[in-house]
Amino acid sequence: MPEQLKEILPTWDQILLPLRDHFSEIIFGVALIEILLALIVFSYNRHYLHKVGRWFRDDVLKECSKPSSMLGRWLQVEHLLHTFRIEYVQKLGCKTPKQRREEYHKLTNEKSHAVFAYGKWARMFFNLFYDLIPMFPMLGILGTVVAIACQFGTTTETLDELDAMQSVIRNFGMAIWTTIFGIGFSILFTVINALFIESGTQKCFELEKTAQQSLDEVLHLIASHRDFVADDLPETDAEPDKNARDRGGKG
Repeated sequence: MPEQLKEILPTWDQILLPLRDHFSEIIFGVALIEILLALIVFSYNRHYLHKVGRWFRDDVLKECSKPSSMLGRWLQVEHLLHTFRIEYVQKLGCKTPKQRREEYHKLTNEKSHAVFAYGKWARMFFNLFYDLIPMFPMLGILGTVVAIACQFGTTTETLDELDAMQSVIRNFGMAIWTTIFGIGFSILFTVINALFIESGTQKCFELEKTAQQSLDEVLHLIASHRDFVADDLPETDAEPDKNARDRGGKG
């Protein structure tokens, strides 16, 4: 039975040698995945800032400027958030009760469509990108271990001196290069994350929370207005129709 298992199961050389020969390709494949994740998260952050800024510009504060840079969009949205409550409430005080109800429904409708919500897929991609960075040094160490295992697993009795030396050089070179690739990619993606990904994503997270709080404050101010419930329905000549609409509005 053990002899039959030895014939069926692969040997260490059959497992480790292909892994050693393609280990650098594995590291580069993971690096390519990291690049794609970084591009996805960075592009979504730009889209998110553009979406929130466009809502403020077009639907609320009527701002005209549309910056194209990431920093410009963030600064503009931050400015719009600071001025949102003050300017919007001032404009709201000059409107009729009917217009206040329309604005309230507009804001609640926008909130129900999650204008300010950061996408769950983008959040997942950011977490995946962030968690893959510590894997590169571990991949480098694993490549070194695989190379050492291949060297110790090689039988040098049947090899001449030149072949044995080439085997040592090949395995040692693989150990060195996988370590260099692992540490190098770890440093590279740590810098990319610090400069472009994490800072922008954290700002988007803060913007999501602050925007929702500002919107809730404005909705609360509209709902707590003294004539919001009693007088914010359109006046009509027919008294029964008005009462019916009052019942429908309160329901």
